[in-house]
Amino acid sequence: MISKHLLTIFFVMFFVFLGSIGAYILVPHFITSRPQATVAVLPTPTPDPTPTPTPSPTPVLAPATLIIPKLGIQAAVEHVGVTPANNMDVPKNAADVAWFQYGAAPGEEGNAVIAGHYDTPTGKPAIFYFLKTLEVGDEIEVISQGAVRLKFEVTEVASIPYDVFPNEYVFKDKPGRNVNLITCGGVWDPVQKIYSNRIVVYTTLKEGLEAI
Repeated sequence: MISKHLLTIFFVMFFVFLGSIGAYILVPHFITSRPQATVAVLPTPTPDPTPTPTPSPTPVLAPATLIIPKLGIQAAVEHVGVTPANNMDVPKNAADVAWFQYGAAPGEEGNAVIAGHYDTPTGKPAIFYFLKTLEVGDEIEVISQGAVRLKFEVTEVASIPYDVFPNEYVFKDKPGRNVNLITCGGVWDPVQKIYSNRIVVYTTLKEGLEAI
């Protein structure tokens, strides 16, 4: 089982990675083409030896499709782990989303984390371009590989400065069965090649586990 200490390191590096490739995932208000960003590195504690990753959750709950009715989204869910550099991976396709398969699955106790791109390299909207327009009370749905449909209700929408991003609050286990949706936002910094903010939509399970 991956330790929470190592997961925290993954998450820190993941958001550095998201920021560093912001040209691929985020806000294109005034730039239509950006050079490939170099990966920035934040100081992190020396990691423990990398343990063997735990298996993915049972296919009954492993997510297959994310639906956001208000935004007209029906996206395939890629299952991602970590890169050789110990960063959480991101969706390979701008039309897909990515679930961190070594965390909770949607419907399990704790926080399931699903990330999506904001825009493409040419500045066109990607899957989470309008994520920040969701409001408290809106619903999202996750359909699992076991054909279980789970409904989650939005409880909070936050735009958080990159340098104070609350990794533990977003990723670590807390009471309830939650799905947190993440992308980037704010202003693109062409010098540091990161976006100033992260958009997080917090949701909690509304119905669906009775189908299991």
